Amino acid sequence: MRQKTIKKNLRKALLDDGHLSQDLFEYELEEHIDEYIQSKRADRDDFFFAITEHTNEVAMLLIDQVDNVHINEEARTLLRKFLRGAYKHNLDILIPDMAEQLDAGFLCAMGVKVSFDGKLMA
Repeated sequence: MRQKTIKKNLRKALLDDGHLSQDLFEYELEEHIDEYIQSKRADRDDFFFAITEHTNEVAMLLIDQVDNVHINEEARTLLRKFLRGAYKHNLDILIPDMAEQLDAGFLCAMGVKVSFDGKLMA
């Protein structure tokens, strides 16, 4: 039942431009920024993003190609830009896996390489 709620919250925040929480970002994501940047560099990813959900709030960060950190609405906007027309398609595929990870108590974090058509490549 919890995964269903998490999926709903992720869809609202990521696909329907819903609210993203600054407090949740500061509480759960901010402390991991340095390790995320190192992971992105080590894996030579195009960008890296992380998402969390807690008590019906969602927060996210995105680290761009030059290691600038973008949070919440700005991160969502850039993710949409990077994925172009494949944004919804990719998120529809990823949200169930994100919800499973979050329900298990993990943060959802991934480095990403983008193909020419905007589809994610792990």
